[in-house]
Amino acid sequence: MSSAVDIDGVLIPLLRDADTIIGHNVVQFDLAVLKRPYGLNVDIDKVYDALVMARLVFPPKSSKERYSLDFVAQRLGIDGRLVDDGEIVLKKLAAQYGGFDAIPLDNEEYVGYAKQDVRATANVYQQLLTQNVVSDDYLRREHAKMQRIAVVEEKGVRIDLDALGEMVAEEEATKNDIRT
Repeated sequence: MSSAVDIDGVLIPLLRDADTIIGHNVVQFDLAVLKRPYGLNVDIDKVYDALVMARLVFPPKSSKERYSLDFVAQRLGIDGRLVDDGEIVLKKLAAQYGGFDAIPLDNEEYVGYAKQDVRATANVYQQLLTQNVVSDDYLRREHAKMQRIAVVEEKGVRIDLDALGEMVAEEEATKNDIRT
């Protein structure tokens, strides 16, 4: 097994050409991370994000609601992340090798973790599909919204400082007129 991944030559064309992309937090994280260095732009209509779906199936009851893949999998009665003695294998490997990016990609535990992550994501997606809490059109709009949020998170919000200064000055003038 290779210790390097040909992201530009294999993964990016695979994602560009895929009819469907399924992931957990794929809209706001995975696709956003691959966009900047590789210019990956995919049609949001072919993306199904289990995180977006989970939030619709299990609406948050508080600001502390959790939607990690492992948590959603457990909530649905599905095996989640690969755990060793109560510790998530990925975190254990990161500590062992000095960071997530230092884990050898051909490490047997890492490969096992990645395979379980894919299985858990596929199973969570399939279970969430059976819930039928919203129409496909509504789900598409939610995915599009999350994609726009990812763009704002990446690029920020542009503010026309001159226009803002004018608006503040007008507001101050209005307040002064009202006071007098």
